[in-house]
Amino acid sequence: MARYEVTGVRYQMGDELTLEEKTRKAAEFIRKLEDGTPMILMAEPDNPKDMEAIAVYMDYTRKVGYLKHECCREIKPLLDADGQYDAVVCGNDGHVTFFVEIEGVAERQEHVGKAERKLPASPLPQDVLLPFSKEERALQVVAPQLLKKAVTTENADEMMKMVELYMPLSEVSLSREDDLWRDRVLKLLRRVCHLKLSDGQKLRFEQWRDKLNDTVGDFHSRHNHWQQKVFERQLSELRTKAAEKGEFFEQFEQYVKGAKEGLTDIVARLQAWFDEMPQMKLRNYNDHLLLAETLNYQGVSRRELYDVYAVLLLLEKYGDAEADQPHDELVDKLKPIFYGSEDEARAFRKKVVGMKPTQITELVNQLVADKKISHLSRHRPLWTVLNEAKIYTRSESNWNMQVK
Repeated sequence: MARYEVTGVRYQMGDELTLEEKTRKAAEFIRKLEDGTPMILMAEPDNPKDMEAIAVYMDYTRKVGYLKHECCREIKPLLDADGQYDAVVCGNDGHVTFFVEIEGVAERQEHVGKAERKLPASPLPQDVLLPFSKEERALQVVAPQLLKKAVTTENADEMMKMVELYMPLSEVSLSREDDLWRDRVLKLLRRVCHLKLSDGQKLRFEQWRDKLNDTVGDFHSRHNHWQQKVFERQLSELRTKAAEKGEFFEQFEQYVKGAKEGLTDIVARLQAWFDEMPQMKLRNYNDHLLLAETLNYQGVSRRELYDVYAVLLLLEKYGDAEADQPHDELVDKLKPIFYGSEDEARAFRKKVVGMKPTQITELVNQLVADKKISHLSRHRPLWTVLNEAKIYTRSESNWNMQVK
């Protein structure tokens, strides 16, 4: 029988609890959960976040988590006419995740190979390419090497060095490859924790296991907008590097010079690329919350994700000049708040126009945390600029309650 991971257990522990309390309660619940405990799988086609979701129930009415999204489509054909199927508990990771076995499903083989492209072909030629970050290049080396290591006591010291390198890289991207590596490294760490290790080794591996387990949960949860935070952070880093080095924009300008169509037509084609997206939620490229969640849900490759970043950066820099003119004064007012960076101010202005008030304050909190917005300017100065521009129309006191 195949073994499947049950996630989101902590979020079933009570809405009124803090995340720390939920984590502690989930860990206590899982420790007491015995192998062989019957569970019921139940499809949730009305789930607003994931129509493919399959919930896991205990004692008939107590929801205790969900099967991982990646597994749901292969389980769906087994469900009966009522959308249900039986499973049994078969272990846990010693933290906030447990596993179930499902009869009738063969053991699965996982690969991190190439998958079918999910997005339309890039609208840019091959010589206009946004290169992967230094961190992602390093990740592409260390993750496969770590996963090739035999899980033995003799290899523990070497694996510690490799995991130490991998952990800071585990949160850099939303791509399918990184999702699969996180899952596989987490499984490796769970196995390592069962080896006969020194007390110091065991403690360190358990800490890494728990941290990566939380990271995997964050990427699959929509409670804290983790996908958007990662997306915004990476886009901001790429924007800064592209502005500093200039190579990417120079490549694009060279392409425009040699193209039969003009810049306006090329920009229109870049905008039209989003209209061709397979999911409606991907078509509004200014809504980075929905965009990031849907890209992660779709399981896009690193190259596809960078195609999105590239087009967004080009639209920011070369978007309709006439449409930009009325907002020049607003960008000038925003620049001091963004430490004098016109690119960051312009990118912010483009994002917030049309956003809901709560989305604006969430974005501001993230930019403050990323040190893109001046800590001293985050309250009255920024509220005043946005309020006068009728972008954020709620009161200053409301703003101050939302912006940390």
